[in-house]
Amino acid sequence: MGANKIDVAPGLSLAAENLTELVFPMRGKVVDTQLAIIRDRLSLYVLVADTSTKWDGQNLNLSSPRIGLSAGSAAGQQEATKKGWSVDVARNPLGNLTKLKAHRIDAILESEMLFDTYLATTPGIKGEVRRLEPAVAKVDRYAPVSKHFFQTYPDYVPLFWKNMRQQAAIKKK
Repeated sequence: MGANKIDVAPGLSLAAENLTELVFPMRGKVVDTQLAIIRDRLSLYVLVADTSTKWDGQNLNLSSPRIGLSAGSAAGQQEATKKGWSVDVARNPLGNLTKLKAHRIDAILESEMLFDTYLATTPGIKGEVRRLEPAVAKVDRYAPVSKHFFQTYPDYVPLFWKNMRQQAAIKKK
């Protein structure tokens, strides 16, 4: 984004670090949740054999949980920090799975949209982990644009966001 090579970054959640280079759809001084293109959930994942780890929607039954996150998971980092969990960042979901199997982390906190797809499409790991319910948080994802793009096309961007949202609504039906 900084080099003005990428204009749109669909699928990002609102986070402080995203605001330095990106413009999100706003209504006044707050993000316009009506223009979210994806409604995602952040969930905890544990090994199938781990029957002792419990999550009730508020509390994880571990005294000092070590939670694996994938790099770039701003929403995951926010939730883990809010809950006081120790975070161990991996480059990708496979890194988190490796750490989970080696018992270097207690659970993985990931976007269901991303992690469930990864589990379903990666041979040999589908039955190794399970999702704890309920979700840790719901996350709205947007199609933010670079500041340069927003300044260059100030009339286009709001219409683009509205059309993106309408298309996302059509796909859900």
